[in-house]
Amino acid sequence: MQYNGSYKTKRDGTLEGVVEYVLPAGASLITGAPAGVAPTRVSTKLTLPADFADGRVITIDTPLGPVNAKFEKLKDIPA
Repeated sequence: MQYNGSYKTKRDGTLEGVVEYVLPAGASLITGAPAGVAPTRVSTKLTLPADFADGRVITIDTPLGPVNAKFEKLKDIPA
């Protein structure tokens, strides 16, 4: 899947952002939603807690159903 997005860090450390992705035609979706016959562009808003990369499961509500994700920080990004 191809995806892109943006985010901003709020004062309390939470991240607010938007993820945009393209679902290929006929793709199997983990949400169980039926795949389209043509590529479909989807935009999802999300809010992640400041410590979201601690390995816990976070549910992200998408237009095609909820997705559970785990994030694990690998390294700091150089400024």
